Amino acid sequence: MLWNDLNFSLNKGADGDLAHTEDFYTFTQALYTMIMMPLGQDLEDEFFGTTIREELFETITDEVANRIRTKINDVIVKYDDRITINDIIVEADEVNRQYNVEILFSTRGIKEEQQAKLELKKL
Repeated sequence: MLWNDLNFSLNKGADGDLAHTEDFYTFTQALYTMIMMPLGQDLEDEFFGTTIREELFETITDEVANRIRTKINDVIVKYDDRITINDIIVEADEVNRQYNVEILFSTRGIKEEQQAKLELKKL
């Protein structure tokens, strides 16, 4: 058998057709990709992504934290209608030279509020 080292098992729904699975890790990976993708790097959509990396060269301040929060909110609202943002908290952490990001969100199909945490290190 060719490709016997790869697992090609696919989830099937109740009707026997392929089922699309969305879980916490699916959403957190999508969030991370949207947030960290540099604006203009996606070949299919030149407006996908953010300029957050540029903010990481700035001095760590609450003003920059607010700009990061706005950029995160804007990209999620624009590109992922599966996610409803409940809150985005961005804290400037001068001691560790980073921004601590916490995104609280709800999704279709998952009843509990979800939480994604990121550490954006100063460059």
